[in-house]
Amino acid sequence: MKRLFRKNQIIITSLAIMIVIAGYLNFTADQTKPVKQEAAAETAEKIREENIQAEEAAAGAEADITSFPDEDLASVSAEAESTADTETPEGEKVGEAVLTSSASAGAFSASAKLNREQVRSKNEASLLEIINNTDISEDMKADAIASMNRMTDRAEKELDAELLLEAKGFKDSVVSINDDSVDVIVGAAEITDEQKAQIEDIVTRKTERNVSDIVITTME
Repeated sequence: MKRLFRKNQIIITSLAIMIVIAGYLNFTADQTKPVKQEAAAETAEKIREENIQAEEAAAGAEADITSFPDEDLASVSAEAESTADTETPEGEKVGEAVLTSSASAGAFSASAKLNREQVRSKNEASLLEIINNTDISEDMKADAIASMNRMTDRAEKELDAELLLEAKGFKDSVVSINDDSVDVIVGAAEITDEQKAQIEDIVTRKTERNVSDIVITTME
């Protein structure tokens, strides 16, 4: 009987220890889950802030283009004329001046597109972390998936518009789709009314946005 009693005591003690351990593990899991959800919320907020920063950077780039000093333009023009009149030792003309604005337009376009893709790549990685996280609520995952789909859709529309603009002769164009507008930067000093209408037609068809949403900026 004593042996049986001791055996029962051991079993009861073991069960008590297991219950304590299970309770501790549940408590730890409950403490960890809110932390992970809080981290996911912070990640989503970070993505939103990065998108805002990207839009502000694009707006700043447009401001830099439109506010290019007149004296600098005059300096570039004078330098181009000087280059055109320069002769080689054999007395031959160097050739027609190459407009530095063309090179600047190409550089700006490449830089803007690279920055855009870097921001999107970063946001995509953050969204995938949320989507693949087993500790995230289904509502947060659904929001992340919706954001991913919107981002992919915008990227495809921007690329389609840029390719068609280039095919129509508007090289170095950059199209940026925002919530309330579509910014189009054209790699030209000026455009005619006919060209403006052509750009608007292309962008409205490819982005499925209204003409009133389109803002065209030239590289003056």
